[in-house]
Amino acid sequence: MNSREIEQLIKEEENNLNSFLHLTANENVISEFVSQGLSGTFSNRYHLGQIDKFSDDDITYSNGNIYKGISAINKLERITSIILNNRLGGVDTDFRPLSGVHAMMCTILAVTEVNDYVLTVDPATGGHFATQNIIERTGRKALTVPLNRETLTLDYDFIAKMKDREKIKMFYIDDSFAFQPINFPLLKEILGQNTIIVYDASHPFGFIFAQQFMKPILEGCDILQANTHKIFPGPQKGIIHFANKALASKVKEEIGKSLVSSQHSHHTLALHLAILEMDEFCEAYAEKIIKNTRYLYNSLVEKGFSILEPFQKRELLTNQLYIKVPDGQNAEGIAQRFYSNNISINIRRIFDQTFLRIGLQEVTRLGFNEKEMDELAIIIEDVMFSRNKINISKSVENFELQERKMLFCYQVSKFSEEKLLVE
Repeated sequence: MNSREIEQLIKEEENNLNSFLHLTANENVISEFVSQGLSGTFSNRYHLGQIDKFSDDDITYSNGNIYKGISAINKLERITSIILNNRLGGVDTDFRPLSGVHAMMCTILAVTEVNDYVLTVDPATGGHFATQNIIERTGRKALTVPLNRETLTLDYDFIAKMKDREKIKMFYIDDSFAFQPINFPLLKEILGQNTIIVYDASHPFGFIFAQQFMKPILEGCDILQANTHKIFPGPQKGIIHFANKALASKVKEEIGKSLVSSQHSHHTLALHLAILEMDEFCEAYAEKIIKNTRYLYNSLVEKGFSILEPFQKRELLTNQLYIKVPDGQNAEGIAQRFYSNNISINIRRIFDQTFLRIGLQEVTRLGFNEKEMDELAIIIEDVMFSRNKINISKSVENFELQERKMLFCYQVSKFSEEKLLVE
């Protein structure tokens, strides 16, 4: 392929992605304000060191070496560190991990040793597919705890029995559902002070940041970490937030020695911009996501769909819905029908059942309200049962996705002159 053909290929794919109605629960869109960090020369330069070693004279000290620092990122990191301490309740944050899984690797390798037992959530009931393998490939021993189907939260009785059998060094909580708050005080009581509790908040991080869900650090969690591109609308990056300085120092030192060289300066800058932006808009954004999710839930239930939820129903605090695939329907065929109509979803098998999994964080940021939720309910019903094929594509086109103005964000490029836009 020549350069023109390559450019055309990329442009066509970009146009294709932009034409899709994205209902995936693990993606989001960033604003033009945040995108500033991804362009320019920052991707070519190193941002090194830790915040306590930043200087005001453009000199950075890292592993005994001296480098020219990026003073703008240094300044923003000081500001966003304070924001995270205030919003999450801890004392320190490491912004160097490249992703959520990389943050997972950093924490497990820094806090535990070979042959230590690490408890995690069973991937068959909502745990991340990579966690157990990372634990075992690095010489640790993995133990798994299932989610309780009745409550859709941790099986605390099971954890107590596991504690009596093995000396658990870390409980890495990678609950990708995040339907129900974790009872951190009870976990501490069961596991004791010597077990490090790590909560992977990748899915609900935007809600936790907005203080709309739970407060893990203040409730007994030792480390809160997450990727930053799901409900929280930032770049693909990872963060680790600490409840105390001793643990922060241990993990950050190991990250600097062996787990990160380049932290990808442009992604780090974009993350700081996203934190500044969400410090302004997160409450309104989180409330609207929850409102849309509850509305669509009610619309789908009225149409006869079965939604995964606790047996004892309670108000939803989530961005995602797991819609049971009707008996006799082929999951792959359903997925293909959505994709052929320019709708991005995913299908997930959980609790021995197959579900259509959708998330509303992205469309909420694009201004979807109750009217659009009603239309989504009709589209989901039509696709599930192969009805009104022509009308489905037309309905997606009518959303005018590429013409929509993004909400809950800064609208102009200069931070000091921005006009705020909230629905």
